[in-house]
Order: sequence, then structure tokens, then C-alpha cells
Amino acid sequence: MGRAGARRRRTPRRRGRARRVGLRGRGPGRVRLARGPLRRRLRRAHRRPGGGRARQRRLRGPRQRPVPRGRGGGDAGARPRGAERPEVLALSVADGARAAALRAGGRGRGVPALSLLPGPGVPAVARDGRGARGARRPAGRFRTRAVSDRRPLRVAHVIETLGTGGAERLVADVARRLDRERFASRVFPLDEPLDLRGEIEASGVGVDPILMAPRRRPVACLRALTRALRRFGPGLVHTHLYYGNVMGRIAARLAGGAPVVTTLHNPDYTFEARDTLLFRARKLADRVTGARNAALVAVSRAVAEDFRRHLGWENIRVVPNGVDLLSFAPRRDASAAGEWPSPGLRLLSVGRLHPQKGHRVLLDAIARARGAGGSLSLLVAGEGAEHPALEAQAGALGLRGCVRFAGRREVRPLLAAADVFVFPSLYEAAGIAMIEAMACALPVVASRAGGIPEVVEDGVSGILVAPGDADELARALTALEGDPERRRRLAAAARTRAEAFDVRATVRALEGIYEEVARA
Repeated sequence: MGRAGARRRRTPRRRGRARRVGLRGRGPGRVRLARGPLRRRLRRAHRRPGGGRARQRRLRGPRQRPVPRGRGGGDAGARPRGAERPEVLALSVADGARAAALRAGGRGRGVPALSLLPGPGVPAVARDGRGARGARRPAGRFRTRAVSDRRPLRVAHVIETLGTGGAERLVADVARRLDRERFASRVFPLDEPLDLRGEIEASGVGVDPILMAPRRRPVACLRALTRALRRFGPGLVHTHLYYGNVMGRIAARLAGGAPVVTTLHNPDYTFEARDTLLFRARKLADRVTGARNAALVAVSRAVAEDFRRHLGWENIRVVPNGVDLLSFAPRRDASAAGEWPSPGLRLLSVGRLHPQKGHRVLLDAIARARGAGGSLSLLVAGEGAEHPALEAQAGALGLRGCVRFAGRREVRPLLAAADVFVFPSLYEAAGIAMIEAMACALPVVASRAGGIPEVVEDGVSGILVAPGDADELARALTALEGDPERRRRLAAAARTRAEAFDVRATVRALEGIYEEVARA
């Protein structure tokens, strides 16, 4: 068996794989080619006929118009007799590939050259380096792409659900409003509900539900999320809420190692029972998976301080939640006043029915204010597991005629008809519903908890009371009932204060963080 056979045995041809094609000349001169017609053409062009190392054959390029001799005076266009003609190999750069300079030799001397096949914005290059008219793009799947073209950064948003909470609203707003020329978003909710899915998809942003309950099926959820991220191929993963954070960080690493940005929405560790095994396990998982985060973002200083104290995380940036100031604008419209169960000062509270939101304290305060002669009517918009218990409490306090639980509702008409917005949370990161009410120029009575004092200036743009104090809350509501002028002053100041929480500013801040992380 000759040397050629031995050489073929050492480097067998593998079907379906790209091969390196060596080009003549000094320097690197090697480029990995994709499979297809172009690969075969290049191999034929550089294969030496006759079994030995003979001279190189030129790769035929697009048909070019010959350069006329003697045009322009004298022999300006003529090529001197015996001079070497430089060889230029036409290279089609596929999407995502990097162009490599090819060296094509003529009589033993290489001439560095790189030519893009004609396409949008790319001129044809003739064999002698001049532009040529009528150059045709060869058939095949390779397409011309300028090397300097910039693709949008793919951002994957991982969150537990797409319900109607503040974190879910932030994800929907950010995904819809990111600059489409720089970012391409996709949302990956781990479980139901998917209330905001239609709104997100209507804006042209994809939603890929995992629908694997992370609390009950964590391993299956992680596998499904990892597969989904591999299909999407993100350049950055943005995670939200506890299970979205932990699952998203692990899946991002398994799916290719995209950098992770985490938004911290709630003070998770301040108000939980700390002597339970679940608390310690959650804290450990959060700390371990978050150690490799590219960036940590908190929605308020209170949330950032909570994670610094419990997990030891530093360098947490604060990007406040924002609302759409155009959608939530001052408007008085009493057409929805019939939603309230009785006449009197119309109070509105919006939020899920959860012990954190302080609805039990609010019902106690309403009972005490009415017992002191106040005429208050309360409408609660929201759903949750506390609904039966709250209905029972309202009945026990004799409030069925002045308190109504309306379930999940479109809140804009209710905000336009309400007189006062009440936000009695026991702990809160920032309070999207409260900021929406302030943007609609409603006076706010809220608890002095979490990040609420960072939004409401006590006595200026609202009234703050101690969290869990029904007596102080009752006194504040009674005072506003008898002072309409003060309500008007607080309403005007609330709108002015809400302008500092525009969602467009939130999105611009996150875009800056995305680009900084992508460049690192």
C-alpha cells in the first residue's frame, strides 16, 4: 500500500462532518468549513492532481466582466507580461461564522485576500481586486452577512408564573418594552397561572410555558427548563422570584453557561420562620446558586438590605419597579361607583388575598372607624386563599353591608371612581398596585413597611401608619373622610411622586445592565 493509502487510513473521511482544508502559503491559512457545496469546491480547488504536490487550481468565482486593456490612457489597464495574477478566493460567510483571511498562492508566494460574495450592502470583488458588475450569489444555504453586523442579544426571562403580581407585571413590561434592535426576549414561566401570557404574546414576544410545578416536581421542572433554554440559545438569563431564581440559575449553567441576572422582588428571609428545615434549605439553595450571578438587582433598598443581611450578598443594585404612566393617568369617573356596597367614602384595596397584605388589619380598622361614626365603604379587588377567612371575619364584624370582595378585576375604572387607596401590607418590597394608584392621583394610606417609605413621603404624598396597627389605620381613614381639601393635596403630590417610577426608566436601567453583563 502506497504512502497515499497510508495517509488516507490515518485521516479517514467521516461522513457528515466538516473537515479542515489546508491552503497553500505561509501563515495560518486554514479555516473550518461547513458541509455543503462550498466545502467540496474548496477541496477540489486545493487538491493537487497527479498524486503529488502539484500547482494549485484556482477556485472559479462568479462570472466577472473582464477589465479592458488600455482604457484610461496608455496601458493603465493592462497586466504586465509574465506578472503573477493574484488569486482571490470568494468566501461566503454563514450566519454566526467568523471570517478568516485566506491566503492563495501564486508560484509559491501567498497573497492575503478576503472577499465576500455579493449580497446586500457587500460589493462584488473581481479576481484582480476590482469591483465587478452582475456578480451572482451561488446557490446553496450560505448567505452573505457583513462581518460587522450585530445580532440582538437573546434574553430569557425565567419566572414562577405569569399571574397578576408585581413581579409578573414587571416581567411583562420589560419583555414588551426592550429595544427590539438590541434585545430579543422570551419568557419561560415554570407553572400556571398564565394570566399575562396573551398580553406578552400580543406584543410579539414569545412565551414558552414549562408547566412543571417546581415545588412538587423540581427535577422534572429543571430538565424541561434546561431543554427549553437550549432550544432558545440565550445570551443572558434573567430570573425572578425564588423558584425562578434557583431553577433558572442551574438551567442556565446546564444549557450552555449564559450569564445570569437576578431581580430580587421580596424580602424573602425577614418574615419567614427561621427555625424550620425548609427555611434553611431555601437559604442554602439561594446562596449556592446565586454565588455565580453576573448581576443582582433589587426593586428597593429594603429588599437589598434583606439579602445582604441574610445571604451576605454585596454589590446589589437597586432598580425600582415602574408603572406605565400613560395607562395610569389621573381621571375621575364615577361610572364604577356602583361597585361599592354602600354610600360614603369609597376605599379601594388591590392585591392578592394573602396574610402578607394585611387585609385582616384593614377589616378591623373599618369596624373601628364605623363604630366611631365614620361612613366608609370598602371594595377589595383580588383573589387568594384568604378569601373564605376574610368573608367570615367581615360577617363576624358586621361589615357585610359595607365591605365587598370583588375578585380579580380590571382596576383602572375602580381607581377612577375611588376616593382613597388603602395598602395595609405587613411587609412589601415596593408595591406596584400602590404606585399605580398614586399615578392615578389617589391619596394613599399605607403601612410603614419594607420599601413603601421609599415611595410614599409621609404627610406629603400619602399617610403612613405602623404595620399591623388597626387603631392608627382607623384614625387615618377617619381624618381623611372629614378633610376633602387634604385629600386633594395628597392626590396631587402622589401623582408628582409617581412620575419618578416610570416603567420606561426601569427598562432603560435594565438594558444598561444587560449590555454591561454581555460585554464582560
